[in-house]
Amino acid sequence: MFLCESARHVLDLWVRPVYGERMRRLTAAGLVLGGILFLTACVPGSEPTSQTGSPIFDRARTAADELPATVDGNVDPNTSRYAGEDSAGNEYWVTNETDSNIECIVYVPPDDADNLVFCSGPGLSATTADGRIIEFASSPSQLSRDNAELVGDTLLVKAPNS
Repeated sequence: MFLCESARHVLDLWVRPVYGERMRRLTAAGLVLGGILFLTACVPGSEPTSQTGSPIFDRARTAADELPATVDGNVDPNTSRYAGEDSAGNEYWVTNETDSNIECIVYVPPDDADNLVFCSGPGLSATTADGRIIEFASSPSQLSRDNAELVGDTLLVKAPNS
């Protein structure tokens, strides 16, 4: 109770003589509310769950959401969602990074040889070795539906030289 007694002492010395009893109560209520707000900001689990907020995670997983066996990287396979295939036959998945809520784009070309994993926060813009640009449609940074192909309502993909 030392903290409460100290706070009461401060209120008695500084607030009451200057502003009176009503202001003392308003100040006390403000301090209590401020303390509650401060403490609730420290509650575990209050951090955001997703960096980009891709709507693909709003649906339940299906068998098609399983990542190909050739995909390796720091991704959580239990969060993967199949995003779709572009006009060149490249396939895309969206998943979370292992042990975090950072979203990743998994790129798998038709030969399944050089798949890539790109992870970042909002505004992720990934470029493959052949110059293909991939971004989340929900938070694009340089692509739009006017200059890129929409893959599964989730990703924007711009092929090289297009």
